[in-house]
Amino acid sequence: MVHFLVLMLDALILFAFVIQEQRLKIIEEEVLEQLVKQIKLHSENIISDLERATAQLKTEPEDLNDFSKYALLVFKLSYLHKDNVVKDENLIYWLCKR
Repeated sequence: MVHFLVLMLDALILFAFVIQEQRLKIIEEEVLEQLVKQIKLHSENIISDLERATAQLKTEPEDLNDFSKYALLVFKLSYLHKDNVVKDENLIYWLCKR
């Protein structure tokens, strides 16, 4: 009888371990899904910002107000570059030449 109870206890412990492992797997998958969504959203925002900046830099400043906006945009792009968001140095050069 004691041997049977030990076997049952071992089986319950094993079952609990399997259930816990399955729960952890589900949690891991959910976390990975959320990370992928966040990375995708962040990437889309960066692309959108760069497209907007490109469009703004293609127009030449007409007055001091436009020039200050232009200079601020160049500064922001250089900050992105320094932060390794934009890795291609030629991109900032190309954007500033437009």
